[in-house]
Amino acid sequence: MKDVILLNNLFNGEYIKDKVGGEIINMYQSDNGNHYIYVNPYGNIHKQWDYRIKEILFIRSIGNGIVKVIAKAKIKEQICINGVFKKNNYTIDPKQKAYIDENNITYGGAKISSLGSESKYYVTFEAEGIYKAKTDIYLTTNKNKANVANNIFVLKEIGKINNQSQKLYIEPQNINYTLLENIFSNTSYWESNKVGKVDLSVNKTKSQSFLSIIKKENDELVNSNLLCHFLENDEKFWADFAEKVLKISDKEVILGKPKITRESFHNIDLLIEVENYAIIIENKIKSRINGQKKDGYSQLEKYVKKTYEHFNKSTNKLFYLLRPDYNNESYKDYNKADQYIEIKYSEIYEIIKIRDINMYFDELKRVVQKHSAEYDNELFEIMDNRFIEQIKNNRQKT
Repeated sequence: MKDVILLNNLFNGEYIKDKVGGEIINMYQSDNGNHYIYVNPYGNIHKQWDYRIKEILFIRSIGNGIVKVIAKAKIKEQICINGVFKKNNYTIDPKQKAYIDENNITYGGAKISSLGSESKYYVTFEAEGIYKAKTDIYLTTNKNKANVANNIFVLKEIGKINNQSQKLYIEPQNINYTLLENIFSNTSYWESNKVGKVDLSVNKTKSQSFLSIIKKENDELVNSNLLCHFLENDEKFWADFAEKVLKISDKEVILGKPKITRESFHNIDLLIEVENYAIIIENKIKSRINGQKKDGYSQLEKYVKKTYEHFNKSTNKLFYLLRPDYNNESYKDYNKADQYIEIKYSEIYEIIKIRDINMYFDELKRVVQKHSAEYDNELFEIMDNRFIEQIKNNRQKT
């Protein structure tokens, strides 16, 4: 009877630093129109769980005891039965080979057994469909990080979510079962369309940027300086930024000429003065909130205090916290009275991704795109690129 929810940790471990992990197929539909699943790390599950897996939530470890839910799948059929993994024996299992050949399981025209790392198993399940998350969903065992409004849910009586086996089986009697079922069935969390087939016409190869070469992509000063330059000197960028990212409706502000102060005003990252507005933006990439005291006072509250002291009452004062999409830090404890509005790098990328001005603007686009990613350190992107290249190389050989 199918009654178990499986949490499976993807894109994790030393092996994917120079290889393509088998779990990459969980992000694509096979050429034959079916959705197959590879359960990390070896494509098999222990025989005690055979025929019992009902649903899978794919997760990705993002540090600080938190995992991000990245996709879900409802199981149609278990393929790998009683799959025993033996180290140093990567000869494909005969039953796996027969199943792959019989169903002609290919991705971009390449047979699945020729893709990914050498393995005994390439297909663990067939799913009714695989759906990516369309919003941030986080799981943690730390009750202090719980925040339902931001979709951070606490799993109780569990030591580690991202354990060494990369798998966590949740049975119906488990205290967390209903919570996970509710996440799985909440349609607002998931894309309406299943993951699609590999598109080889898309060139995913990304050339190195100057900032990546000099190791400055994560430097908040560099990122803030780039933003400052183009916000002050590119009228369209400022207008789109003010209206679509900051959500300001005042036409005088949108069409105005911003004056931006960097760091010199009480160390505020970006102080933007335009028309009758003072706009404060704190840019957080890798660093944490500074100056926290026992009463909750921090740099964010300091900036509010100094801004109100400096500007007169008639000045409209707006406060924003800019963060990468992969940054799961909760700022609720520092954001007293909800004065700061959180904005993401992906919101900036949406307004600049199709613009082509000059090489310097291209550097801005690249770094903003990097911080718009779901995952830090680009492991998924790297593996995805390798997967596409592997398919292309395989097709050339045949």
